[in-house]
Amino acid sequence: MAKVNEKSIEVFNKVIEPKIENKKYVALEKIKVTDKLKEFDYKMSHYRNENDFAMIASLKKEQGKLENEIVALHEQSEDDNHKLLDKDIKDFNSAYDKEVKELREINSKLIQEFNEKLQEAYDVYEKIAANKVEAIRRASRRNYMNTAINNPEQWRLSLQRNTSLVDDPFRTNTDPTTLANSFKEKLFNVNGRADSEYNNGNHKW
Repeated sequence: MAKVNEKSIEVFNKVIEPKIENKKYVALEKIKVTDKLKEFDYKMSHYRNENDFAMIASLKKEQGKLENEIVALHEQSEDDNHKLLDKDIKDFNSAYDKEVKELREINSKLIQEFNEKLQEAYDVYEKIAANKVEAIRRASRRNYMNTAINNPEQWRLSLQRNTSLVDDPFRTNTDPTTLANSFKEKLFNVNGRADSEYNNGNHKW
């Protein structure tokens, strides 16, 4: 399968995610500083009630530093290293749309190929089913003969003239349910391997 361009992933890895992670870090720092300011408000109320103006002055000085820190953090969160620009979003979306369109076209071709292979499998299975019927036609006659030999007085004897093909005369596990379960398990394994290739293998997610 042809390799699809990875520009959207590159833009995400180099621009989108770092900026969002930087902004998250600043947001967490702002929460910490805000919590400290709330604590200062509580202390201020306490020392006002005590008329301890020296402590109030000292706290105001510390409060001023924290307020300056909040302002600095807010400005930092709005700079080019933290804020997603319209250009960043446009670059990512443009690359994403182009790549997903290409991947969708590849998927359509692969689904068509998959269905063609399935049709080939159905055609072979039709021959397997017909072959089983041939075997059961013969087996039913032998059963009829053996029953007649072993029970000469049996008057209800009749020849089996149909089969559901669930009972495989060759014991080759070609019952549709068995095949479907096996196929389902294999498809899940394929999905698991494809995912594992990126998470544990040689590809970079």
